[in-house]
Amino acid sequence: MLDKESQPALPTEERNKKSTSNRRMREKIISVLFFGFFLLLWLFLYFLNRELVHTGVVENGRPRFVVVEVSPGSSVADIAKNLASQKLIRSAVAFRFAATARRTEHRLKAGEYRFDRSMSLLDILHWLEQ
Repeated sequence: MLDKESQPALPTEERNKKSTSNRRMREKIISVLFFGFFLLLWLFLYFLNRELVHTGVVENGRPRFVVVEVSPGSSVADIAKNLASQKLIRSAVAFRFAATARRTEHRLKAGEYRFDRSMSLLDILHWLEQ
């Protein structure tokens, strides 16, 4: 084994080539990470938007309107599960996220609601807030 003192010093040109090569490699890695981050952000926003503004499809044989009862003291999670089980929303998680983002998770009103299956998640949330 050679120790550091016995190794010949690298000429300046070789050191510059190595540092340039290392810098380019770091720039490539940062570029890939930057691109990957924005790709994941775009996908997240795309699917979130799709969940929030999706309007339900009225299927043959299913009633167009659904009556949902929200009990006093129901949590957002309970309401979301109920709406998802009635096939009014596709994602209980998206409903909870939307209620939290709008800061209305504690202001949803109890009562009996008649929802049209073609309503979007945001439309349903708006009705529950009034």
